[in-house]
Amino acid sequence: MSDEVDPWARSGMLAVAIGFPLTGTAFGQLLYYFRSFPYDKLSQKLFISFLFILDVLHTYAIAYQQWRRLVHCHRQPQGTSCSATCSTTWQYKMLLGISILVQPMVQCFYSYRIWTISGRNKVLTGTVGILAVSAFVIALVGTIFSEVAAINTPAVDTTIPAGILAAVCDIMIASAVCWYLRPGRSGARRTEPRIASITRVSVQAGIITSILACLLAVFSAFPSISPYSSVVVTAVTKSYINSTIAVLNARKPAGYDLSQNSSIALSDVPSLTFSRL
Repeated sequence: MSDEVDPWARSGMLAVAIGFPLTGTAFGQLLYYFRSFPYDKLSQKLFISFLFILDVLHTYAIAYQQWRRLVHCHRQPQGTSCSATCSTTWQYKMLLGISILVQPMVQCFYSYRIWTISGRNKVLTGTVGILAVSAFVIALVGTIFSEVAAINTPAVDTTIPAGILAAVCDIMIASAVCWYLRPGRSGARRTEPRIASITRVSVQAGIITSILACLLAVFSAFPSISPYSSVVVTAVTKSYINSTIAVLNARKPAGYDLSQNSSIALSDVPSLTFSRL
């Protein structure tokens, strides 16, 4: 028996090591959000809560798959394919589904915010929405072909364009937020610290997720490192969730007193800072 560790097992251990801390970070951000912004819209609270539930389920699925690979598979008769066994579980299907679903959910959330702060710029909002949906559809089609029809090539082929489209979409979102919330467009000086905080966090999140999306395309293009694409997928999924909550929490920068105005919704930004475009 070879003592060499299966690369999929190594990537799974890395995914678990990344997944649990980021889920803990999301939990902390969620608590901060509900404590700091009790008057936000119910729909927004439900959306953020749903994202966190997906995050927890995603982490559970990663941990279960790793347990199955390291423990359960070794109990099976010799000659049994561990990869085939792991890919038949409902936890694996859920893991794939969440990984594909989170990206368009978060990007469409940002698209709506851009629609608001840009004064309902249809071209910009529509472009962001089309890129988000296109990346989702391409990734979904590739996954269906590879998992249901057992065809491997489309999964590799579609991951690359899906990753590139997602990266372009993230860059557009970060650029739009930076442009419309840039200094000099505000007429309400008291909101400037929060505007600057939202801009900074949005740009940082856009840079991180776009880099990870590009890395996913690179990892999928080379078979020798493709097993480690699961690590990038884990980082991408959880970065999207954490960045969404972080942007909402950025409305209350550290040390900022909300005693006079307990909350500022992103939908309030245009009325405070912008003329209609």
